[in-house]
Amino acid sequence: MERDASVRETYRSILIYAMAMVGNELLLAERLGVHPQQVLNWANGVEPVPAQIFLKIVDVVVAATPEDIRRSRQVLTNGNLFPAHK
Repeated sequence: MERDASVRETYRSILIYAMAMVGNELLLAERLGVHPQQVLNWANGVEPVPAQIFLKIVDVVVAATPEDIRRSRQVLTNGNLFPAHK
């Protein structure tokens, strides 16, 4: 049970990182082929990130450019996890 919670939190953290890399939940949803509200549900811990979606998220992170990484640092440092809804 503790391991499940740890895995769930790891998946969620990497989803948030990927969202910061691409710019916002709308752009990440587009890359993942899901509705933006679903990304928000996963990011907020309402639902666990499915394993097959997690693998797509990892693909986004692995393909990140230096600009994507800079963007993610800025977004995460500012605490602005959901910029599309500001």
